[in-house]
Amino acid sequence: MNLRQRLLVPPGKGVRLAARDSDDTLGLEKGSATDTMLAKNIARLDELQYLMYPARTGRSATS
Repeated sequence: MNLRQRLLVPPGKGVRLAARDSDDTLGLEKGSATDTMLAKNIARLDELQYLMYPARTGRSATS
């Protein structure tokens, strides 16, 4: 099972963050591969936030 599948919360289903072990690394180990994946995912989140914020405020992403 990949990381996305382990973290996906199905629509309409609640999640209890308090029930998760805060020490769970989800099988990830320290190192360059994890650092690379993290940097890629942070960049993607930044792109998505840039697109979603204007949609919430009624502004366009280009203005």
